[in-house]
Amino acid sequence: MKYLIVPALALSALTATVSAETNVTTSEGYKLVGDMKFSSFCKAVLNDDVLLLKHSLARKVGSVASSRRDVLRKLIAEDGMTCDGASLVDFAKQREATEVHAYILQQS
Repeated sequence: MKYLIVPALALSALTATVSAETNVTTSEGYKLVGDMKFSSFCKAVLNDDVLLLKHSLARKVGSVASSRRDVLRKLIAEDGMTCDGASLVDFAKQREATEVHAYILQQS
C-alpha cells in the first residue's frame, strides 16, 4: 500500500488535538499531543539537541523527501509542521534553542 504524505496536513497535525491520537508526557514534563511521528523534531528543540534533529531528519528521508536537506525544507516551509502552534524555526527562537536554531538556518 502506498502512502501519500500531504505536508500541510501531515506535518501540521503534530499540534492538532485529535481524540484518536496518543498523548505522551516526556521525561522533561512536556505533554506531546497529536501525530507522534514528528514529535522528535519538537523534542530536539526542547532539549536544544542538534544530534537528535539530525537523526530525526535522516529517519524521514524517503517518506517525506529524498534528502535530509529537503526534509528540513518541507518541515520549515510556511505550511510545514508546528510545535506548540509555532513553526519549527519560531519554536526554536521561543525556546532559546540556539544550537538547533543555528543548524536550521545554516541548512535551509
